[in-house]
Amino acid sequence: MSKMRYGLVSFIFILTSIPFGKLSSAGEVVYDAGIETEYVDQRVDVVNDQSRIDAGNIILRPYLAMIYTARDANLFIRADHYNTYRNLEDENLTNNYTEFSFRGDYSIVRNLLVLRASGANGFRSPSAETLLVDDFLLNTDQLSKTQFSRISADFTLPRGDYFGLDFSTGYANQTVRSNDNIGNNSLFIDLNNDSYFFNLNAISGETIKNARITLDADINYIKRDLNADFVSQIVSLNNDIKLFGQIGLALNATYENNDVKSTEESIDRLREFYSAGVGLIWQTDNERSIEVAVNRSKSNSNGANIDDDEELNDEEDTFMSVDINWRFSNRTYLEALFSRRFFGDSASVLLTHSLRNWRTRISYTEDVSTNLRLLANNDQGLFICDNGSTDIADCSLTDSLDTQLDTGQFLVPFTTQTLSLNDQVLLLKRFSFETAVTRRRTTLSITGTVADQTELETIRDLRTEQFGANVVFAFSRKTDLKIGHILSRTNGILEDNSIVDTTVNETNIRLIRKLTRRFSASLAFRKLKRDGDFDQIAGTGGIEGPFTDNRITFSVKYNYGNRR
Repeated sequence: MSKMRYGLVSFIFILTSIPFGKLSSAGEVVYDAGIETEYVDQRVDVVNDQSRIDAGNIILRPYLAMIYTARDANLFIRADHYNTYRNLEDENLTNNYTEFSFRGDYSIVRNLLVLRASGANGFRSPSAETLLVDDFLLNTDQLSKTQFSRISADFTLPRGDYFGLDFSTGYANQTVRSNDNIGNNSLFIDLNNDSYFFNLNAISGETIKNARITLDADINYIKRDLNADFVSQIVSLNNDIKLFGQIGLALNATYENNDVKSTEESIDRLREFYSAGVGLIWQTDNERSIEVAVNRSKSNSNGANIDDDEELNDEEDTFMSVDINWRFSNRTYLEALFSRRFFGDSASVLLTHSLRNWRTRISYTEDVSTNLRLLANNDQGLFICDNGSTDIADCSLTDSLDTQLDTGQFLVPFTTQTLSLNDQVLLLKRFSFETAVTRRRTTLSITGTVADQTELETIRDLRTEQFGANVVFAFSRKTDLKIGHILSRTNGILEDNSIVDTTVNETNIRLIRKLTRRFSASLAFRKLKRDGDFDQIAGTGGIEGPFTDNRITFSVKYNYGNRR
């Protein structure tokens, strides 16, 4: 039994072990089930050998989404099965794919201690360069099976007279299984990684006058299948002491350590980092403050010395830091930190803006972890989608930027995590922009991301730029038109010193018509064009070089459920 299945069984066992009367007193089951049949006429034009692939494809997709809610427990499960039949010129192929996800929670002590579990099973390309290209109808041999699962215990104690506390600890598993038909290619590897995490946020209580003390800790231990274990530790302590009026003295200290548990070698780019600073803070209330401090830092290489010269291994520096937390109004909030970490100058920014029918979110983050661990993290979006759907036509704009989700609801950003399927330690610097507006019968979403991916154990260094736009026109209660476009460019250096520079353009147009209460039909056109240098993925079993993929899809969907 796989670890993901074991986690699911364990979670369900915990739920069912609770006295039945307690759950059933307020329990309710809501489900959606159905089947969708698609016929896809596909034509692929390959530039390098001037060849053409014509295929008639039939996809049968039965699906089930179920939500269980009770006073102290919630559970969401969704399963989709894809049966694909491909009629090619020289052969016929039949493949089956099953995708599955679940999410649940149980309040052991209401509003204090919650047990959470989640997981997902899906398919994706192992390479960031071919992520938007490979699917169930193109380069299917390149798809790898992914399984992500997570279980945690979350403890929350609101700030009181003496202190406030948020505490979370748990276990996660990330598994990758490659296709058996791809041969011995370095892009396709099997992985089974376990990770353990601990997060702590503590704040002093209200009885401590004229001072506010905060302690934050984030500790992760990742057991890697093919490489040495990776440990990351970040601990910060801040003390703001009121001097006069709205001005205070700011004291802060930070410790960060990212270490690969190997006795054979030390990775210079993973360094131990200490800093301490003193400055001034201007605070008008709990949601409006600006802090400026002067800091002294020291960093040194982990493990054995990489150089006989100690001055090259130990680095000391003095730098300025700026910390801004400012709520301009109920609609606009800015959170920004400009400081320094072991890799150099560092920043973290979050800007949110909300109007009645318009939401905007701008963020910049810097994370150090493994590719797989970062892939398992979900981005925040502006759209609420029910039953695990990722189609903007099935989603609605959030009521606010701090929306509380119900069971079975997800915040979908309509952007793609362009990370490779490996367990290398990665420094990910990512800028993200998303804005969405709903006006009468029109919904518009515009997204953009720029991600710099530096693998610290290799020379792999990629930059991905992605722009997307989606618009939905509701002509009537029964007819929708969806238009979407994605432009993505990936360039950089790979492990073997080869240079990659690829561009993908994808346009989708889809007309959806609701025929009856349970039946709907749609007609769609999709064009995907890939250009650039593709020598780095030669021999992976997929189409090499530039090509164009044109598809015309007609589908009929039957849905049955008891959702009101």
